[in-house]
Order: sequence, then C-alpha cells, then structure tokens
Amino acid sequence: MRQLDAMLRQIEKRRHNEIVLQASFHGIKLPMKGEPSKPVEHTEAEVVAMDRAVQEAKLRKAQEMAKRYGK
Repeated sequence: MRQLDAMLRQIEKRRHNEIVLQASFHGIKLPMKGEPSKPVEHTEAEVVAMDRAVQEAKLRKAQEMAKRYGK
C-alpha cells in the first residue's frame, strides 16, 4: 500500500507539473509542485487594508457571540 501511495503521489505531481507547463505557454502562471514558491510582496496600503479587514471581522464575530450568548 505504501508503494502504491507513493506511486500515485508521484503521478499526481508529474501530471500537475505538465499542466503547469502547458498553462505557462498560454501566459498563466501556476506554482509547480515540489518547488518552493516565491514570497508574495504587499504594498503598505494592502497591509493596512488587510489589517483593517481582520479587525472588523474580529469585532463582528465578538458582537455575534455577545448577541448569541448574552454577554
């Protein structure tokens, strides 16, 4: 069973990488399996917007819990 699982994983990896290669011919960039991906860089405005969205979500969740449990 371990050998079968390892074989299927390798087949899946190779097939995925073939699809990525074909997609790259059409200008679509996808990450290859087995290779480390490049870190995503964010601008300062994006970071601020993400932080604000997280804080709003936390506040909304706290309000829902207070409403649900009466605290």
